[in-house]
Amino acid sequence: MIHLFRKVSFVTIILISISCTNSKGKNILPANLLDGWSNQFLSEFSGSGKLNRGNEMETLLKQVIDSSTTTLYCAIEDVNIPGVLNSIWLAHTRNVDVKIALDEDNRDNIGYRYLAAFLPTIGEKRRLWIGNKGEGNVYFNTCVSDKSRAFFSSTSPTTIGFYYKTSYYGYVQSNEDGIVRKFSSALDLFNNGAFGSSRQKLDQRNHWILNGIDVGIYFSPEEKPMNFIQKRIVGAKESIQVFSSEFFGNKLDGDSSVRIIEDLAKELTLSKVRKEVVGTTFAQTTIDPEALGDCAMNDFIGLTNCDRSKSTGSSGTSPRGLNSLNYLRLNGIDSSFFATEFPGNSLNLFLIDSNSREPKAFILSSPFSKRSDSTHDGTVFFFENRAMTDKATSFFQTLSSNSKLINSITKKASFLDVVISEINWMGSYNKSGKKDEYEYIELYNNTNSPIHLEGYKIECGANGVFTTVYTLPKSTVIGEKSYLLISDDGNTTLSKVHSFRDYSGSKRISDSNTDQCRIMDTSSTVIDIAGVSGELFNLNSTKYGYWDIDNKSIRTMERNVLSARGDDKNNWHTNSNRDYLANVNFTSDYIDRTYGTPGVANSPNVAFPELARSIARKLVINEIGIDSPITNDRWVEIYNPTDTSIDLGVSRVYLSRDSSCSLTGSSHTGSVALTGTIAAKGYYIVSRNDSPTYASSANLATTELSSLSTNCIFLTIEDNPIEGTSFPTLIDFVNIGGVGSLENSSFLNFSSGAFSRCANGSDTNVNANDFISRPRTPGLANRCDVPTSVLITEWSDGATNMDYIELKNFGTSSVILDESIIIEYGVTFSQSEPLFQYAGDGSNTLGTIPSGGVSIASSESVIVCESDAVLANLRAANGFTGKIFALNRTSLMTTGSSQLLRQNPARLKSGATTWSLTPNLSTFTLSTQYLRSGFNFSTNTTSDSNQWGDTATPTIGTSNPP
Repeated sequence: MIHLFRKVSFVTIILISISCTNSKGKNILPANLLDGWSNQFLSEFSGSGKLNRGNEMETLLKQVIDSSTTTLYCAIEDVNIPGVLNSIWLAHTRNVDVKIALDEDNRDNIGYRYLAAFLPTIGEKRRLWIGNKGEGNVYFNTCVSDKSRAFFSSTSPTTIGFYYKTSYYGYVQSNEDGIVRKFSSALDLFNNGAFGSSRQKLDQRNHWILNGIDVGIYFSPEEKPMNFIQKRIVGAKESIQVFSSEFFGNKLDGDSSVRIIEDLAKELTLSKVRKEVVGTTFAQTTIDPEALGDCAMNDFIGLTNCDRSKSTGSSGTSPRGLNSLNYLRLNGIDSSFFATEFPGNSLNLFLIDSNSREPKAFILSSPFSKRSDSTHDGTVFFFENRAMTDKATSFFQTLSSNSKLINSITKKASFLDVVISEINWMGSYNKSGKKDEYEYIELYNNTNSPIHLEGYKIECGANGVFTTVYTLPKSTVIGEKSYLLISDDGNTTLSKVHSFRDYSGSKRISDSNTDQCRIMDTSSTVIDIAGVSGELFNLNSTKYGYWDIDNKSIRTMERNVLSARGDDKNNWHTNSNRDYLANVNFTSDYIDRTYGTPGVANSPNVAFPELARSIARKLVINEIGIDSPITNDRWVEIYNPTDTSIDLGVSRVYLSRDSSCSLTGSSHTGSVALTGTIAAKGYYIVSRNDSPTYASSANLATTELSSLSTNCIFLTIEDNPIEGTSFPTLIDFVNIGGVGSLENSSFLNFSSGAFSRCANGSDTNVNANDFISRPRTPGLANRCDVPTSVLITEWSDGATNMDYIELKNFGTSSVILDESIIIEYGVTFSQSEPLFQYAGDGSNTLGTIPSGGVSIASSESVIVCESDAVLANLRAANGFTGKIFALNRTSLMTTGSSQLLRQNPARLKSGATTWSLTPNLSTFTLSTQYLRSGFNFSTNTTSDSNQWGDTATPTIGTSNPP
């Protein structure tokens, strides 16, 4: 094994970063730091971006934790680094007394959940505490091992804190009366529930001599560090240098609009010494929670709704607090900024007379604000030693040299300088399974210089047609080798975001109709493209993110190589995180179900876990009835083709319809939750609530089927607006009549009747091919066979109400006739009439055709009459006792162009199949035409006029003349 540690010495103090292992691979501290009695003070600064030393911070903290043998007490804002959490767990398994205090705001976050699995959270043996709820925060970030060794940091041991923020961190060791005692005393308070203003000062001592160095430590809020710093600012003789990640007012007047003496920013404006101020983009643009302001802050961050006619503190419908950096700028003290910093508090630094004989350095873990003296828990280091102030000054100069005035950044982005590194285009799920539509886009700067992005646009669309999703506002800068995270201004999914933009309404990234997003500069030049034209995001779950509606989770799309082109789909992968521990920067409500890496490095380019798909996705809309067999008989049959029963309620299945079928994400016309179980290979019937035939027997009767003609109907998982026929929530989709959106350019071209999938349960996602007009069989397998053995064999223009058409089954087996059989005639077959009513053998009363149709035996003949025919007279006149059907017409043999006889041919039709075409028999003069008895079903055709004859005597039900 390689043993490696690095030392940087300044006079008598050792400032080091440690990374070493023993032969067994366990991290340990150097032997001279393990006795717990000798005074040691080791410290270092870490920057964000290219200045980051997060690996060394993590290693040092783990070494302190791993060294513990009796006690380990920590008070930290939050924790989510897996290695640190594992070290705490291992200490617990060694029977070390582990006590952890976390910020109340991070309850249920990664760290609390992980620790609560083995540390008691209630009772006398409680070992995990939370506190400082509300406006105050725990910025303490200290772990003490065996009451003699302590790790400290100005940022929390989280991925963002250690790896994306500026920080001061280190190690301190002393005997039982030394400096660590002060830390231990504070941790005892934290670990008994005393946070913020409830803490009391237990140890009056604030300074210790370690290795000849005076180290001052002040804890906030109980030791009022802002008051202490303010007095030193007043006494500055040569210079003041400030770095702040969060700089707010600590002293304001009664109406919170005017800064007064003892406010740090006010004192800076009054001081006559040389001043240099460096902030972060967050510190420059964020809103002071305590102070009101005038229109200056609105102007600075690009808001235009400030009413200048109103007095300070009440300006406009969206008043903005005037933060300290902006206050200084307005008073002639401009601040440059460090653009790589992630939003939120991290390091805050005051240097006074750094090059004089009496230098002073204040290093704070809590921000410059009123709350640091009232509610924030934090640590302030105070140094007057040259070695320590030189170290702090050197780091400040490094930050300063990497900072810029916002308006001085002139670099423009060229192609691939700034790229889209991650897209969440489909929203988020919270732990309760509720879906929010809030999206985010993450950018990355591939260059070594900050780039001003004011006015740049993020556009998304399909097939080359784009809509602006975000326009980046004034003062937007992306740091070198850094991320810029942009989200909706109402987003509750993420903990930290660089820039909030409103993407409501049409500005949303379409969940089903997006194939590309791009960055456009102010000259409309494309800087980057994500995705391939014509390849929708939602149709490539392995590359472009995955909306798992079945298990209620979402995975974002992430770029593989940040410097490579994004219009190559092979440069993208779907987030591969395996569990909640990897979902940093998501709020506690979302870490279980929303997988991404917002604001931090992307997940590895490996396959994401195989996810179970709901068996309900196998369901199909199998049959549809519209006014069949009579008005208001409207129903939908759902079929389960699997070998497993499906609980529709548990599977969250809805049947919906939309009259416009626009599918643009707006609410559909109506929907109904399906309840109960559909058996394996079974059927489920949803009917109109007042359906005369089916309401009483349906599994579910509903008013939502009040209309079906010129509607689309669809099955979904959950009841959410959808955006297309490939939408992730869709199970099955049918368009009736061609209104609005179509399924693969197809639809059902009908307005009434019964229509079935043929074969039963088949679905090719082409509506027009899958459905045909067939016998209504709700609850039974679809009848997909067409009775082409049934032919027209005779027709007669009889006396009043005596018109009829004779049909005969020439096949060797029985067939089914029902309302799916249509007789067409007239010019270009313009008259199309389905079988409408039925009277059985010998019956003189027409009624509804039986569900499932009527069986016609081999060689059996039936007749089709007018709807107003008197069946008794018809039977008596022709001696016919068989089955009778009727069309919904009062006259079959009309005159003129629609006349059946002589003028036009006729045919039978069912679905897309037509057969039994008769010739135009205009040369015949008698009232009845017949197919000659010598007709051979195997070789002859009914369209041959030679196969027909005419007679004055009807031959219903008997053999026709030769």
